[in-house]
Amino acid sequence: MENYLKSKGLRSFLIKTVIFLAIGMSVALFIQVYFRYTPFFKEYLTIPKVFTLEPPNFRTNLINSLILGFIAFIIVSHKKLKKLKDFPFEKNQVLFALLPIVFLILQYASKYMIAQNLDFFLQMPKLWALLRVLINLGFIASLALAVYGYDFLKYFIKEYIREIIIFLSLSIGFLVFTLAFQNLWHVFSSIISEILYWFFRLFFEDVTYTRYVPSATMSEGGGPLLGIASFSAIIGKPCSGIDSFLFFTAVYILIIAVDHKRLKPIPSIIGYPLGALGMFFTNMIRILLLYIIGAYVNPEFALGLFHSNIGWILFIIYFYIFFSIARKFIYKR
Repeated sequence: MENYLKSKGLRSFLIKTVIFLAIGMSVALFIQVYFRYTPFFKEYLTIPKVFTLEPPNFRTNLINSLILGFIAFIIVSHKKLKKLKDFPFEKNQVLFALLPIVFLILQYASKYMIAQNLDFFLQMPKLWALLRVLINLGFIASLALAVYGYDFLKYFIKEYIREIIIFLSLSIGFLVFTLAFQNLWHVFSSIISEILYWFFRLFFEDVTYTRYVPSATMSEGGGPLLGIASFSAIIGKPCSGIDSFLFFTAVYILIIAVDHKRLKPIPSIIGYPLGALGMFFTNMIRILLLYIIGAYVNPEFALGLFHSNIGWILFIIYFYIFFSIARKFIYKR
């Protein structure tokens, strides 16, 4: 790690990446936790779901796929990244910094126009949904230009085009793979629900459990309904842990594919089921935290921003701990 941090260009890139992610997540946090629950938002900016293009839980699957692609990018280009050039701050980055604000205003101006003229916009809802997606992409692109600078991004794309293609290919491939194999979620949901029901009964008095409840708002149709105190939720596909299991499997296969010459065969094979089991219990911890927050802190926060982001945060923490331990046994000395 110290050898990598000696590179001025890489240090600068990491700092800018932290700033980029911090700004993006801060904006999302403000909107999801506060702004969307204000009276102004509810009255003037609430629009029907028909004005969205992505299916339910698509964003979670997309985030998981992008994380996998990013891991592959780091693995493939880690030696090359030490030679990353450093670019000074450019004056035009100040102008680019204004563009994300413009795109945010456009996003909510479009929502306001749709909400106030619903009959007109319902004639072509998918067209306006596509426009809103393009505005979101414009926000991300302009924020990248403001943080990294035009010259750096041009250099980075040219220098790392092969690695970027690998990143995009794996991200898209894993997204398709995830969508294809998610039908196994019923098995995961049932097991998690039974275990958590038994666990909650040890510590809480008001615990309810129904093995299956249909839901018209969920594309999967429903799932086990578990509740503690006044909070209850269906443990459907997003909570089942199937995404984390598939993601763990993909990352483990990626490591074996890249480092197979340096790995011990038997420990590597044994390491997978042990790691997958740990991933399963990590997902149980995620659902446990969701219910505790939903019952005793804020149910809307639990089912909103917390539910959308705690999965990938816990995955990164778990995989870092697992791989730090496993690498001592699976790698040849």
